[in-house]
Amino acid sequence: MKCKLVFLVLLLSACSQQSPAPFSERVAEAESLESMPAGGLYMTSLLNEHGPVINSFIGECYATSALKKDNFTLVADIDQHGKFTNIAVQPESDTTRCFAQDIANLRVAASRPADFTSRTIPIVFKVNYEK
Repeated sequence: MKCKLVFLVLLLSACSQQSPAPFSERVAEAESLESMPAGGLYMTSLLNEHGPVINSFIGECYATSALKKDNFTLVADIDQHGKFTNIAVQPESDTTRCFAQDIANLRVAASRPADFTSRTIPIVFKVNYEK
């Protein structure tokens, strides 16, 4: 009986974990935040801090690809330590995975919006690249 109870508790706890929101919902949440003054200011600060490096990632990742044109969207969360987490790209390809891996190495030092001091900040990058 004790064994069955432990199994049931483990099963219930596994089922109660939240799965990540669908990609489109995460994009919409990030766009909504960016449209607000505090979110827009945060994205501007992030791009001022890392814009040239992010652009170099795009060139670096496309240099390894035969693709002439590719558009993609990356969505991520920035945690309380400035680390990019929960990174997802669509569509997935070697090029977009390369970009996601490079983004994962960045740390953001920009001041966080007041509502996000203890939770992650959703961000989105929409990339339109023509070789």
